[in-house]
Amino acid sequence: MLADGAIEEVRCMSPGHHDARSPDEIIVLALAEGNYEARWQLVSALQVRTDREAFEAARRLCEAPSAKERALGRTFLASSDWMTIPSTTSAWRP
Repeated sequence: MLADGAIEEVRCMSPGHHDARSPDEIIVLALAEGNYEARWQLVSALQVRTDREAFEAARRLCEAPSAKERALGRTFLASSDWMTIPSTTSAWRP
């Protein structure tokens, strides 16, 4: 569960803000988070990322033995921006 200060930090992030934490750190926090709103803020922090590291972390979740992890992986991949990035950008594309 996120500490109160960490929840506030997540809530203050504007849409499109790149979270400095690694995808794996965000995933660990999201899986442990009991607060629905805070968990979705963490999901959003990963969804705005368009790098290979974030994609691979979400893909690994989809192969996890835990149903909770697989569901989180599907959520990350289903509502992320990876497939809507114009091909003229330098972002990595799956």
